[in-house]
Amino acid sequence: MFVVITSTEHKKGKRRQIFRRRPAYEINKKDIGNTYFYILNAISYNGKIKWKTVLKAVPDTPGNIITDKGLAFPKNCNFKPYDTSGYIKTLYFNLFCCFLQQCLPSNLHIAIIDKEGRLCNEALALLRQAASVYVVTANQQRYLAVNETAGKLYGAELIIVDSISPVMKSAAILAPFGTCGYGSLQNHPFLFAPKQGFEFGSEDIILPPAIERVRPAGVDKIEFAAALYEKCRINSLSGLTPVNIAKEGVKIPVKTAIKLLSDHNYRR
Repeated sequence: MFVVITSTEHKKGKRRQIFRRRPAYEINKKDIGNTYFYILNAISYNGKIKWKTVLKAVPDTPGNIITDKGLAFPKNCNFKPYDTSGYIKTLYFNLFCCFLQQCLPSNLHIAIIDKEGRLCNEALALLRQAASVYVVTANQQRYLAVNETAGKLYGAELIIVDSISPVMKSAAILAPFGTCGYGSLQNHPFLFAPKQGFEFGSEDIILPPAIERVRPAGVDKIEFAAALYEKCRINSLSGLTPVNIAKEGVKIPVKTAIKLLSDHNYRR
């Protein structure tokens, strides 16, 4: 369960209502399938929200709140923006697999940049789709444990390295958390990473109609999908793939990018 906080300006009523106690918020339960979430609408009076009252009405649990994009919490508030990094990792992995399955021959080499060791399951899955998988990481112990499983399942192992030099010529590189200080890979033609490579935003995600219908206006699509997947266990959202990607400010459909990668690897 999670809470979406939105805000609307109070509509002035008749004069006789002035002396009534003015509510700080309205809260409604939203059902979706077998689960639900809450929408807490903070009521603004002349541009001001009674934050002290509003925040008492939400769970005192970090990570259970998402907000309208235009809504800012007061500075002395302990609430932080919803952490979407885990879900964005899933979206990047789906995108990467889409490319591998549709245009990369299995005899090519791919790479992952994962400093903290958060992509172990994904790396294991990728072993089945390429000739070799390099992993650039500072958490080598965690990946050594993955290699024990990989050897038993596939008779193959990840190639674990601590710098980007060995992966520069990889056909494609997955780095959903960025290049993590290992150096610039901006010139690599098929780097899947925020800022330096192929990236995407909320506008590049198409939510299922049933999800889109209950998304409050102004709430970020990725945040909303992440909360439904992680907090409400709507597992179908783990399969979303961006429909557009951008690099250096130029946005193209994923289908076009797949063709570019396919043509590039055909010439290699």
